[in-house]
Amino acid sequence: MSNPGSVHWQALKHLIRYLKGTQTMGLSFNFSQPTEVQCLHGSPDSSFADCPDTSKSTIGYVFYYGSCILSWFSKLHTFVTTSTNHSEYAALAAGAKEAQWFVFLFEQLDPHVKHTPVPLFVDNSGAVALVLNPVDVRLSCHFFRELTDLQVIAPQRVSTEKNLADIFTKALGGVFLKSILPHYVVCSRGGVD
Repeated sequence: MSNPGSVHWQALKHLIRYLKGTQTMGLSFNFSQPTEVQCLHGSPDSSFADCPDTSKSTIGYVFYYGSCILSWFSKLHTFVTTSTNHSEYAALAAGAKEAQWFVFLFEQLDPHVKHTPVPLFVDNSGAVALVLNPVDVRLSCHFFRELTDLQVIAPQRVSTEKNLADIFTKALGGVFLKSILPHYVVCSRGGVD
């Protein structure tokens, strides 16, 4: 900031143009519309070995309160997973950490309202079985098994077609995107689009 160059000025102008062009845009939180899940819930997901250079998997999640998106995440995983289950298990671990953070935040905001267990909708039966079945599997992601035992999260099986975190982990066809995106778009401040 003490010695800006031309690159910095260009970036600042780009930011100002973006802000000017999106003044009427915003997120619309409409809690009066009923949804299937009226509380805090999340959907973690992953690909498997989709990076051609490193064979690492992309993991992602999305968290909602009712139908309103609170947070989303998508990242190439830091280590190579050994199977689809392992990859999904790693995504579930990342989602469990985010769920734990939201529980802590909501408890600080209103300690009288209980938000646990947080439903986590997972489209991989093997990953859910690893969490709920007390087999001795030595993975670095057993953190969320403990959160399940403490009833902070509640992993639940959901079909792949209903796992909205898919859009953060893999390239999807236009038909699938067109079927789910109208429900989760950024809308104008005037109302829900």
